[in-house]
Formats: sequence, C-alpha cells, structure tokens
Amino acid sequence: EMSLARLDHYGTKFDNWVKDENRVDCIPAWEFLVRVAGEMGRDMSYTSSREILAEVSDTNPTFEGVTYQQMDDEGGILLKSTAKVTQ
Repeated sequence: EMSLARLDHYGTKFDNWVKDENRVDCIPAWEFLVRVAGEMGRDMSYTSSREILAEVSDTNPTFEGVTYQQMDDEGGILLKSTAKVTQ
C-alpha cells in the first residue's frame, strides 16, 4: 500500500519484488496474517494494511497519528518513545 517510489527507492537489484512482473504467487503480509489467525480460530476481519495501521495508530501511543501518507511524505516515521529512560 506504500507508494511505488518507496519500493523503487528501497529495493535492490537482488529483491524479486522490485518490479510488478516479479510478484508471483504472493499475498500481502496483512492478508497472510488474517488467514493464519483464521486457521488458529481467531477472528481478524481486516481488509487492508491501512485498516490495520489505523487500529495500531489508534490503540498504541508509540504509533499515534502514523499514516501511510505521513510515511510517504517523510520517507518513513520517527516513533515516539513512551519508555522511561533510567541511568
């Protein structure tokens, strides 16, 4: 679901997925996880990675406000740390 520019930018000549014609017999990771969860008797009714990211963003303070658009605009994300650092 990320822009093609990201695939082209971060892909290497050794990655089989850099070009669309090389995407054979594969499914997105989010769909794979939904299927595995179903086989384990867990109900995960997500229909896209954006839906999963939205839930993570809404329920995990570290990912608060993170979107695909933000990742595209900023070339990634800088996560906020919620852990207290002790010395």
